[in-house]
Amino acid sequence: MFAATQRRADCSAAARLDGIISISGEVAGRIRRWWGRDSTVVWPPVDTGAYSPGHGVARDDFFLVAGRLVPYKRPEIAVAAAREAGVRLVVAGDGRARRACEAVAGPRTEFLGRVDDDTLCDLYRRCRALIYPGKEDFGIIPVEAQACGAPVIALAAGGALDTVVDGVTGLLYEVAQDDEHVSTLAALLRHFDDSLFDPGALRTHAERYAPEEFRSRFASAVGGILGQVT
Repeated sequence: MFAATQRRADCSAAARLDGIISISGEVAGRIRRWWGRDSTVVWPPVDTGAYSPGHGVARDDFFLVAGRLVPYKRPEIAVAAAREAGVRLVVAGDGRARRACEAVAGPRTEFLGRVDDDTLCDLYRRCRALIYPGKEDFGIIPVEAQACGAPVIALAAGGALDTVVDGVTGLLYEVAQDDEHVSTLAALLRHFDDSLFDPGALRTHAERYAPEEFRSRFASAVGGILGQVT
């Protein structure tokens, strides 16, 4: 109710901006719907130097869920799908959704809790794929995984549309109804072939989000905006 009362003033203020920079196509679309303004997409920086492929590190037979276990990330979907598919799953992270995840976990799911950066990097390097069933404005974790050579299985929504190239750096899937989410993802996990994805191509793609690329894109976007108003 309060938001509705502020909408006119919000749109009026947005109209006075010289330019807008957004972090993903998802956010750019929201800006267009709410403010009627176009924006320049500049992806956030990801530390692709810290997350890199491991030389001589072999892939292991498990899928990975990583990051905070909070409701909007839908980690319980990945856990339930892994149980239905009968595949091994490692969950690296903690949060208020952990109990919901544990309630639907199968015998081949392992919960590690919060892990340090070195352990997370090792998991990225060894997993068959990262599972990403939530919708986020951008999402750093899929890029970290790809920087380590791991493909990503992600819901075709939100920032994943900016960071995952379907069939090249992972798989994007859609669900018509929420109650189909687990079964749809389980089918993908059951038949997933990680040999189809080239770790080198994944790494190359991830480098598009490196800090130096961010600085260059951001400077160009700001320069473009300033050039329009001078």
